[in-house]
Amino acid sequence: MFPAMANIVNGRDVSFSNYRFGREDVITRIRAFQFTNQRAITRSMLAWWAYHDPAQELWDNDTVLEVEHIYARKRTEVEPLRDRSNLETLGNKALLEKRVNIRAAGYRLSDKRKYYEDFVDGNGMIREGTKNVELLGIVQSKADFIEADIVDRTNDIIGSFVDFMDSVGLIG
Repeated sequence: MFPAMANIVNGRDVSFSNYRFGREDVITRIRAFQFTNQRAITRSMLAWWAYHDPAQELWDNDTVLEVEHIYARKRTEVEPLRDRSNLETLGNKALLEKRVNIRAAGYRLSDKRKYYEDFVDGNGMIREGTKNVELLGIVQSKADFIEADIVDRTNDIIGSFVDFMDSVGLIG
């Protein structure tokens, strides 16, 4: 058994002082990593980001979450990004309930706003929006989500994650 595991099992404090990461190395590696939708780490990072906000409520266990491109893939066909790689960065992705994602396939944030928020459909039925607090904040505060927003949000996610790693003693 590894010494750290033995300490955990025996209720002793565990230190990772011999396994710390360099701040710039972590940032460089995260920036170089391709966070494709199929990778579990992509969902994990997006879940961490969603729940780092204390206002984010837990999703029900039976809620199916998908990875949403805030700046839609289809939109890039009409309005290409200056740096195409920004499409697949963490800053352009969020967890979204499948029932909302199916409807929110519009090109622009203004098209998606109605689906992210609660709305009444043509039959007078109330359609529930997303429970993702950050996405709701984005649509309530922005007229559009542009490439600069992707870059800023990517920087926020990476910076916050590295700060979190530092707060738990993993950055040396």
